Amino acid sequence: MKNIIFIRHGETDQNLIEQAAAKTNQNHFAGVEDEDYPLNQNGASQVEKTAEDLKNARIDVIFCSPLQRAVQSAEIINKHHHVPIIKRDGLKERRAGDYVGAAFHELFDLDKNIEDESIETIRDFVKRVYGVLDEIAESKYEDIAIVAHGGVHHAVRAYCLKLPLKGNIRVERVKNGEIRLYKLNEEQK
Repeated sequence: MKNIIFIRHGETDQNLIEQAAAKTNQNHFAGVEDEDYPLNQNGASQVEKTAEDLKNARIDVIFCSPLQRAVQSAEIINKHHHVPIIKRDGLKERRAGDYVGAAFHELFDLDKNIEDESIETIRDFVKRVYGVLDEIAESKYEDIAIVAHGGVHHAVRAYCLKLPLKGNIRVERVKNGEIRLYKLNEEQK
């Protein structure tokens, strides 16, 4: 049995823009094409609190997205653990292309699987994230932290809970710096 600690990166200035847009029903999704935003001061504070909450947790390794906000968050969390940080492109946020302003929820519907040359389909996105999760499942590590993005969380959750790949996999939003706990068992290897 492997223990997965999923942590969403801390807040960035782009997250503030998204939150303001959401209040007026103007969805905005910062996919991988957007600039590689760093944590803002509040985001660093959020992750410092998360790191404090996790300081006594068992963590053998941290897998993270190579985007700056995730790497910065992983480094803050790692101050208490001093374990390897493994960056994987498979943990980057989804490429949303021309759908950046589209209804965010629909982008995670596996049945619709919106296709457009500017977008990474949900099926391709899930396959990419699942590739990293397969690597984790086959690794020697037992207690794994994953520091990534809100969209990645939906795929991590679906994988860990063995959900069928149909319908919409988007669930409640994971807040910046928030922790979610999952287990991987031998059947998933």
